[in-house]
Amino acid sequence: MKIRFSAIAAGLTAAAVAGSLLVAGVSTATATTTPPWEPDSVGSVGSLTFYDAAGNVVTGGSVTSHPFVKYAVASTATPDTGLNAKAYLAIATPDGTNQTYNWSSDHLSSRTAYPNVVDPASVRASGHPYATGGASDFSLTDFFADYPNTQTGPEAGLYQVRLYTTSTSAQGSGKYFSIDISVSTSDPNATSGTWQVVYPAAVTPAVATAISTPVATPPSPAAHGAKVSLSAKVSATDKSVPAGVVHFFDGSTDLGLATYNGMTGVATRGGLYPIAGKHSYTARFTPTVAASYKSSTSLALAYVVRVGAAAVAKVRPRILGAAIVGRVLTAYRGVWSPAASSYLYTWKRGAFVVSHAAKYKVSKADSRKVLVLIVVAVRPGYLSGMSASLGVKVR
Repeated sequence: MKIRFSAIAAGLTAAAVAGSLLVAGVSTATATTTPPWEPDSVGSVGSLTFYDAAGNVVTGGSVTSHPFVKYAVASTATPDTGLNAKAYLAIATPDGTNQTYNWSSDHLSSRTAYPNVVDPASVRASGHPYATGGASDFSLTDFFADYPNTQTGPEAGLYQVRLYTTSTSAQGSGKYFSIDISVSTSDPNATSGTWQVVYPAAVTPAVATAISTPVATPPSPAAHGAKVSLSAKVSATDKSVPAGVVHFFDGSTDLGLATYNGMTGVATRGGLYPIAGKHSYTARFTPTVAASYKSSTSLALAYVVRVGAAAVAKVRPRILGAAIVGRVLTAYRGVWSPAASSYLYTWKRGAFVVSHAAKYKVSKADSRKVLVLIVVAVRPGYLSGMSASLGVKVR
């Protein structure tokens, strides 16, 4: 069916790219071409982004493909209130004027409902209108048979692809979303040939990266006091090794800048002495050029450092002073190996705890009873050592 669309509107923005077929041999227009009718303030109200069936952004393809593209997503919500149930693609041929509403055009796809839960998340994410292509849709060569571009000036080889929105029963106002493409051939009998987005100029999106789960040496569980090193490898979906920096983390604690090999993608961080207990190591890659590569964070590595052996009292604790009611006794902690970072004191009268201070004043309740001093040696990451004095009877 051949039809002419009329519309009024404004604006045009961008379409992006990833996983596309790259166009070669485009002689009539290039990706840097600005068509003479742009910006199309007559009929266009926004731009389009093309996606393949897997949800990857594309900026080029074959002129013989059915469909032309699998998905075309509008850059904004439809300005036609109530006409937000279905959408379809059309294509228009420049005629040497900038009156885009008067160009010869035709459908590329049938009207399809949106959104559909079976469509890729990347297509549905914006919530904007989109058209879905099918195997029975027209190819570009089908369109060339009726409306080839015969211009020889700056419009040569260029076409405008449009998306219209409708309701389930009503045609829209004629306003559309658009993007301009160039083709390597307008021959309707061509068995090969390519198209590519030319306006707005396709912007290559940042390449996705990944960083592997850290590997620790020695492996978990490690002995207390072990010197630990971490390593992880950065990769990119385009098989390159992206430039950037890597930091390792223990939970939310940044362990500092890693050594990163820009040839192999391997990052290492050594000289770590984790305390006893459980750890959760991750690696985070930050690209040098954020427009070229995406950042990434690894999965977590669970890691355990064993608790160290308890300190041992080489000289046992003692109670210093005369054990007489009213006198003050002093705790002597003894000599410990290795030395502890802190010492805890407990004074006991029989089974009863009477104090935790370093000094103890003998009370009447202690008369004719035996006092014992217990010392606990505390060192982070180690078991606590414990030793008791000989008992002292209060006179």
